[in-house]
Formats: sequence, C-alpha cells, structure tokens
Amino acid sequence: MKKIIVFFVSLFLIISNLIHPTNAEAEQPHPSTSTGLNFENILIEVPDEVSLEDHKAGKVPTDIDFSNVKKIVPLNLTFKRVYEVTLKDNSHIKSDMASMVQSQYINKVHPNFIYTSAATPANACTINQTWHLGANYLNYNYISELYGAYRVLVGVVDTGISTTHVETKGRINTAKSYNFVSNTANANDDATSGHGTHVASIIGGSKMGLNRKVDFVAYKVLDKSGNGSTSNIVRAINQATKDGVPILNMSLGMPASYGIDALLYAAIKNYPGLVVAASGNSALTVADYPAGFDLRNIISVNSVDNQRALSWFAHKNATQIDIAGYGTDICAADAHNDNGYVVKSGSSMATPMVTAGAAMLLTQNPNLSPAQLKGYILDGNDYDSKIKGTNVTSGVLDIVDSMEIFQEKTGITNAMHFVSSSDSNQLVLYGLNDFGQLGTGDFNARTQANPITIKIPGEQIAKYFLTRRNTFIITKSGKVYVAGDNSVGQVNNSGGKSSSFRRFQSPIADKIIDIDFRNTVDVFDEMSIRYIIKRGQNAKWVRVGEKTVVYRSTKLATYRDPVVVIYTNNINTDRIYYVNGKKYNVQSKKFDNSGVLLQETYTTYRKDAITTQQIKYKNGQILSNVKEVKNGAGKMVERNALTYQQKKSISANRYVWRSYKLKQVITNYKNGQRSKETVYQYNNAGQLRTNKNGKAYRRIRTYVNGKQRTSQTRNYTSKGKLAKAS
Repeated sequence: MKKIIVFFVSLFLIISNLIHPTNAEAEQPHPSTSTGLNFENILIEVPDEVSLEDHKAGKVPTDIDFSNVKKIVPLNLTFKRVYEVTLKDNSHIKSDMASMVQSQYINKVHPNFIYTSAATPANACTINQTWHLGANYLNYNYISELYGAYRVLVGVVDTGISTTHVETKGRINTAKSYNFVSNTANANDDATSGHGTHVASIIGGSKMGLNRKVDFVAYKVLDKSGNGSTSNIVRAINQATKDGVPILNMSLGMPASYGIDALLYAAIKNYPGLVVAASGNSALTVADYPAGFDLRNIISVNSVDNQRALSWFAHKNATQIDIAGYGTDICAADAHNDNGYVVKSGSSMATPMVTAGAAMLLTQNPNLSPAQLKGYILDGNDYDSKIKGTNVTSGVLDIVDSMEIFQEKTGITNAMHFVSSSDSNQLVLYGLNDFGQLGTGDFNARTQANPITIKIPGEQIAKYFLTRRNTFIITKSGKVYVAGDNSVGQVNNSGGKSSSFRRFQSPIADKIIDIDFRNTVDVFDEMSIRYIIKRGQNAKWVRVGEKTVVYRSTKLATYRDPVVVIYTNNINTDRIYYVNGKKYNVQSKKFDNSGVLLQETYTTYRKDAITTQQIKYKNGQILSNVKEVKNGAGKMVERNALTYQQKKSISANRYVWRSYKLKQVITNYKNGQRSKETVYQYNNAGQLRTNKNGKAYRRIRTYVNGKQRTSQTRNYTSKGKLAKAS
C-alpha cells in the first residue's frame, strides 16, 4: 500500500509539471513535447530473479498487464535489473504505470526523462579567439608544463565527437566509443549543434584544448536535436564503468522541477569515477539534474564571463553548485567544418574546462579517487567576490592552483632539473636549464656527470624547492634566493621583470615573507614559494623595521578568505589573519638564537570579545599557560593562569627536562575589577593537591571593588562532592 501511495504522489508531481511547465522550460521545449518526459518509454525496475520477457511471453505466471506494451528491452545494467518499456498507446500512461507498480514482480516504475544539451547559437571564430587559455585566465602556457607521465581517458556523454576534425582526429578511442541512440559503434557527432565536438575540443583538442594528454571515449546519448533519455545516459555510465573510464563530462541536463531521476542518481552513485556536470542555462537558483544530485563523485559547474562575473544565463546556488568555469563566448571546434571553429556560450562550455583540470591531476597520479579529484579542484578555486554565494566555493576554476596543491601534498613536482646531492653548505644540480634555473647565468643544460654546484656565501641551506622554471633556496637565516625565469618578477626583489636576473642574486627579500590565502604555513613552506612564483607580478614588498612583509595587490586581496600575513625575522614569526578586511586572529612565536621555541601567543578577535592565550617555554618544556578574555570594550572578564615546575630526569642515559603542573589561578572580573579568584594547587607529580585525608581542595577569594572580602578553602571528596569548608 505504501508503495502505491508514494507512486501516486510522485506521479502527481510529474503530471503537474507536464501541464504547467515553468517559463524557462517553456522557452526551450523538447522536439516532441514540452513536458520533459519521453512518453513512449518508461523504465521498470524488477528484482534480480525476474525476467520481464518470460512474463510477457507467458512462460511464468504473472500479474502484470502487458496489453498496452509494445516492446521490452533490457538495459543490462550491472547494478540494477531494469527494462525499457515502449507502450503502444501512451495516452494511458498514468493508468499503465499505476497498474504496473502494483505488481509483486515490479520494484519501481520510472519515467524515462529527456535531457538536453542547451547552448547559444554558434558563430564562426578563429583559434586565436580562445581567450580562456590566456595568462590572465587559465594560463595554458603554464598548464602545459604541469603534465604528468600518464595519458587519461575522458568519456564525453553527449551528441558524439567528430572523428575528422583537426582537434579530435586520432584522439578518439573508437573501440570503447558507442552510439546509444542507434545502438551502433558509430559515435560520430551528427547533431545540428555539433555540441559534443565543441565540448571535447575544449577539454583536450589537439591545438586549443586545455589538456592535450587526454583521449576521448565518445558516448553518444543525445540525438541530432541534442536530446536524449535517462535510459541512454544510464547505459553509457554503466559502459564507462566496464571500460574503466575515470572521468565523464556531462554537459547536459534536465530541469529539477520535473523531479529527481532516481535511476540516473543510482547509476552515478554506483559509478566509480568522477562526473563533471553542467548546472544549467536558465538563470535559476537551483541546478539542473544530474548536476544537482548531492553525490560525492559529482562536480557541479556554473559559468562566468571574461570579467569573472556570473554569466547572464548561469544558475546559482551556494550549496548545490560547486565551482564556476569560463562559459561565455568560448571558441572551440565546429563539428561541421574539419578546420573550423565556432563560439558558443553555456554551462556546457564551462563544464569541460573543469573536466580538463581533473584529468590534469590524473596525468600525475591515475589512482586518485573521485573525492580526491573533487577536493583538489575545489581547493584550488580562484575566489572572486563578484560571484560570492553563487556556488559553494565562490570561486572560478584554477587548474594551476589545483595542480600546485596536489604537488604540495604529494611531493610531486614538474621540474625538469634535479638535485644530485645537497647539504647545508651546497646544492648540486643538473638537468634542463632552458630558463636559467640551474643558476649558471646561461641556458646550457648540465648532465648528471657534469653538474653545477651552488653555494650561498655566508649562508647555510635550510630548504630548497624546484619548479619547472626556477630553483628556490631558503637559508637558515630565513633568506630566499632564486634562479631562473623572471617573467613575473620571481628573481628581482623589486618585483620587476628583467631578463638579466638568471643567476642566484642577492636574496629576494631580507627575510622570508608571505601572504598565504589557503591556511597557516610553516616559516619554510613550499606553498609560500609557489604563490610568489605564480602571483609575483602582483606582489609588493614592504619593510617594517627589522621585519619584511610581502602582500598582494588589491586585485588579489580576496584571493583567499581569510588572508594570512606572515612576518618573520631570525627570532620571531607573526601570522595575522584578516576576514573582510578586519583582524581576526594573530599567532606569534618567539625563538632563541638556536631556533628553540620560547613563547607562543594566540589572540582571537570577535565582535564582543578578545581572547589571548600565551604559552611560555623553558628547556623545551612548557613553563606557563595563561588565557585572558576581554570584552568588546577591552575590559578583563576572566584570566586563567596555569604555572608549571620543571624537573630533570634521566631517560636513555641522559638528562631530560619535564614539566609538571604547579598551580592554577582562575580570576573573574566585574566591570574590569577582580571579583573572584579560585586557586588550585598540585603536588610534585603534577596531580591535584589533597589534604591529609586524601581530599582535593581549592581556595576561593572574593573581592569587592577590587579589594579582598572573603577567603575560604573548600575540600572535596574523590567524587567531587563538597566535604568541608573553612
């Protein structure tokens, strides 16, 4: 009975949308109907042991009414037993579906939804109009240096892909490609729009693609008009699983108002790879399906223009859509002209850019999981306040940053020069020197048998880092030396560009300096260096007494939120976090001349309170821990001070220092004056002190106008109950 009720509620919602489509949907009707449903077909889900063919043929007893069934085709899915059922007369679909769902042999009856690949009409363009590849956008010249060793298969679930266009010719895996519309091996793009070819060339076209180390698997699920059914898409996903294709691009969708496509949801959930899906082109506040499915292996994409503003057609949703790609006026392959290009706009164009980025990560490590791929893509987003709240990240795809995050976490770099040996006095390098990265003052490569030895006079090497174009050396005194490319001012400490800076010059700053928009970093953190490499043209250098700070220009001030400013000299490191331009958190550390930590201070700023915690160390062990809370006016509210005693002990035949709690004093304040003080004392073992009866105690003093009024000692049992007061 419950199954029948649920079915009729779902059917009512579907039929309601059939009669009253939204304006956005009414503007783009499907070829046979404006309902978003394929009325000739329904999808029937049955238990594994049930064969609808046997039921229809009368080979087994049945309670299913087949009188209006024209044809039954099994979808042959690996995760469910589903049949596509064509009706003779679809005018009775409501009663037919209601009748079938009551059968004991049928689990569910699904509508066979229609999906479409909407994009604006195409206009001719030239390959020189691929603005999204430029240095101010996705920066293909830099991306091309980040390729790993592996080629990657990408499934394009679309209208097919041209086998003869200059961008895709020879790049299609025809053995795995399939046409699910005609059930043939010919997955060539025959659509009027040429949508699939345009999408594929954005991903990895031979001349203008973002990732040219991909090979395509064409899963043709959309017909000449650009429309296709749930059944075809589900079969394509099922085939991709069998084929071992790790990424599927789905620049297609169906309005969410038609209801959840449960079968497609299940298919994507069971797919072991990553699905990158277009969120829609109707300027709605909810994503189309499948982009709107809440699944860990889907990246949902909306679109921005060349000003990084939300495209006029783009959907927006701060919890459902993950990230934006460039989708306005994108020049890519014309399926109807083997050497031609056309401009299209749509989330369909933004989506393949994200797909290309995910595939870039797989060129470095083909074993990354869908969750890892999604994490790197989203973490690498380029935040922009203009699209704040329009997607989860409030950011735009940044493939370079995603790759750099991956490299930082895994230790993989794309350098073409190498370290033969190193110690604190020297770094021995060999390999390519096409940007002067070996620091020789020329561009001549060195073999492993004839390396170059780098020494920094008067300095000891603490850490080094190699990138494709540069070598960075960080000394123990905190200075940074660079050799190699200076196209964004990496080598010249004035921030200017100069081809003469090819050797290791004087340090780029007296001390290490950084703004990190991602998270807290250590003093010698490679991530800091990567930001200087990539964003050097926007860096400014400012001296503050003995400290130095690098901060970004206004253009990049919102690149990460919160912003972290790091100051450091030989003995101090300060990190200051800002949110919305206001100080949010300060972290400070002090060291002695040998690098031993002496003190840590943490201050948190809120609208109504300022909290400061100061921890002091001696002999490498904690000496005191004091936490103070002030109200918004700066008056003290509470102070919690914990002091320690230090003792020497023998461990592994040597003396070591250990800290033990000695005393804790909690002081409460009223109107800025002390009102109550509670004192706890500890024994030599750092345990709460007890009286002769073994009962713990505390001393409480109360104050009026800052002067002591009462004092009493409270004894407690081991269970915490009050035993005696004096």
